[in-house]
Amino acid sequence: MPSAADRFRAKVRRRGSHDVWTGFTDHRGVGMVRIDGKLRTVQRAAWEFANGPLPAGARVNSCGGKRACVRVDHLSLASSPADADQPPTMLKRRRRGAGSIRELRAGVWQVTVTEGSTSGGKPLRHYAAVHGDRHDAETALVAMAARIRHDLGDLRVRELLGRYLHANHDPTSPAFERERDALHRIIDPAFGEVLAVELTDGDIERALTPVYRQHGPDITRLALGLIRDAYRWARQQRWTDLDPAAGLTLRTIR
Repeated sequence: MPSAADRFRAKVRRRGSHDVWTGFTDHRGVGMVRIDGKLRTVQRAAWEFANGPLPAGARVNSCGGKRACVRVDHLSLASSPADADQPPTMLKRRRRGAGSIRELRAGVWQVTVTEGSTSGGKPLRHYAAVHGDRHDAETALVAMAARIRHDLGDLRVRELLGRYLHANHDPTSPAFERERDALHRIIDPAFGEVLAVELTDGDIERALTPVYRQHGPDITRLALGLIRDAYRWARQQRWTDLDPAAGLTLRTIR
């Protein structure tokens, strides 16, 4: 029989840098789950699965970037019940790779590193909880900053497009659903595993030509537009100078 943790994880989906709860939400839109007969927020449940039971009155803050996120290193303990489920204080906008350290409570620190921004100008941030003293937090911050991607590296095409979608679209919007469907049905099977840095216009043309002939121009235009927009976004992040879809149109594909 699946454990409570297994049942919880079955309702969590990775979306960009976030682990998003997809199960029940209450009238406020807050994710809730019943464990051992007790109803609790999904953030508290995620924290307790990772760190053990919290004392009575302790509350868990939601992720500052996405309220439905239950990724533990995006969460923090509230200093008082009134602070619970509120996003962490917004930090000043920082350049990519810049970081900050904040003490959550004695011996626990939150380190934050910014990785560029969305096309709408919103910063993309990475969070981690560090146990120890300030020196430990500073060491963790340096290590995290070193891991932040400044180029396409070994990203696959599907990973790049997935990052673009989650950074630039509301996951509940019809546009998001249409583009995600194009990614899963059309792009991923064709060249989703190809390294993003190695994708060529020939790869795209060869993959989308049969799609055009079988499904028509609408889905082909959507898939091509998604590829083009994702690479333009990657250029804005200064990850790459590539734009393999730049010279392609429906005329060249069909």
